[in-house]
Amino acid sequence: MPKLTVGLAPYKNSFYDKKTNTSITLSNPVREISYNDNTDLLGLCHAVNCKFPALILYKGKFPKEVMDEWKGKYKLIAKQAINRADKNQEKSVGNDEGEAEEPEVLNIASIASLENIEVEFGTSKESLSLPSRVEVTFNDDSKENLNVTWNDGEPNYNGSSAGTYVFEGEIEISEELTNTDNLKAQITVNVLEEEEEEEGDVEALSFNLEEEKPKKKQAAKKTTAKKTTKKSTK
Repeated sequence: MPKLTVGLAPYKNSFYDKKTNTSITLSNPVREISYNDNTDLLGLCHAVNCKFPALILYKGKFPKEVMDEWKGKYKLIAKQAINRADKNQEKSVGNDEGEAEEPEVLNIASIASLENIEVEFGTSKESLSLPSRVEVTFNDDSKENLNVTWNDGEPNYNGSSAGTYVFEGEIEISEELTNTDNLKAQITVNVLEEEEEEEGDVEALSFNLEEEKPKKKQAAKKTTAKKTTKKSTK
């Protein structure tokens, strides 16, 4: 009866496949699985060949019909998935003795550049609309948008002080990914100068206020004169 030897990937603590009733834990991280023509190996095949594999295939080969079925499901998503599956098959040592190479862990190779942001004087940090996700490229040239957490800027952001502020973002990664170079996202925010009132408008306003003062005094005199006339009549 043909057999497959599989083990937990480095970042996994446990795995269970209900189709073959296979349970793998850290206490017993490598299992030998016997199968026949009626065994459904699709779950194990996916666990070995998905983008973030849960298992490593150490010995044996998945039957061609199983590989073809898995590839058929994922060929429309990405050609990389098919290439990855073929590579995993090649790494396995078949039914001979030996050790297979561990799958390459995805590591962030670069982070996409972000366009500068220009905001009005007085804009708060909460109103900056900094991107919540950024595109990263991994060491296998695949790309993915990951969450990012921004710092307070350098210098510390102050919307009431015109100038240039550079923000750095910490990339949030899952346990299946690494960022060995500690790469960070970066975005620049430019706060514009405060707009001043035009001198002509200020002068016009001052002139109008000065013009109103005599009018108010004249109106007050007329009111006083009327009151005096009424008292005289009595």
